[in-house]
Amino acid sequence: MCQYSVIDGHMTPWHVTHYGGIAQQSLGLMIIKETGVLLQGRITSGCLAHAGRKASNIPPWLGGVTATNAVGGWVKNVMVPRASPFAQGDIVPKAMASEDVQVFMNAWMAAVYRALAAGVDSI
Repeated sequence: MCQYSVIDGHMTPWHVTHYGGIAQQSLGLMIIKETGVLLQGRITSGCLAHAGRKASNIPPWLGGVTATNAVGGWVKNVMVPRASPFAQGDIVPKAMASEDVQVFMNAWMAAVYRALAAGVDSI
């Protein structure tokens, strides 16, 4: 669920309240599915979710189109395995080099360790 309420890619007290309220309902399993481990992979600047070639957008209620650098986007930093746009007319992201893949893998591993340190039981 995209909640568009992060600040600089980090959870806020709103998330703690939201997830805390869900966790207090004695559920057997709570799934947190939105994870953007690198800032340039996020859907929007206010969202935690990873978007790949659909990254650097403005929120849907503001049009949901590509956010250019002029409005806080990061179109020159969107990286994907193959340099092709999500849809015709979208930005063409950069193809990842071997070094970029290693940075990406390291970021995911760091996210796994943070999740484990936070007490997450399943990844």
